[in-house]
Amino acid sequence: MNAVKRVLSLLILPAAFSMAGCGTPDTEIAGEEEAIQVVRLPGTLSRPDTSGFAPVLTDSLDGVLLFVWIPLANCDQSDPDLVFLATLAGSGVLPAPVQFDTDSRNASQSALNSLGLPLTAYLGDQDLLDFVDPEILPAAVLVLPEGVEYRADGVGCAQRLFRDSR
Repeated sequence: MNAVKRVLSLLILPAAFSMAGCGTPDTEIAGEEEAIQVVRLPGTLSRPDTSGFAPVLTDSLDGVLLFVWIPLANCDQSDPDLVFLATLAGSGVLPAPVQFDTDSRNASQSALNSLGLPLTAYLGDQDLLDFVDPEILPAAVLVLPEGVEYRADGVGCAQRLFRDSR
């Protein structure tokens, strides 16, 4: 009788676990996990903070659109690009008008404010400047996960770059 109970338990237990979903291929741990793709900048992008500047974390973003221009009074050639950058809010791509010294960053923030755009002017370090390598301004670089990047320069470069990368 014990042998019959043992055989029944060997047959019934796995069937019960299977019916409950235990041990099925759907619940087993997969040997390979899908790699999480992240945006990595080759330098530091910082935003204003109560204690000065804080680095921007890009791990959860779909991309970063770096935009470099010269914020000059009475010179509105870059305004369409800046207005376009403001439309990217909530898209997963961080619109990042960036300058590489605090005075230029502050002038850029003033220009954004005077246009009524809800954008932050960011501060980039020397490594980021070397990466962007702006020869003609304005210049834009779209950085996507796993090091994919697109570049453009000249008036309208931010919108043109974003459109052409899709």
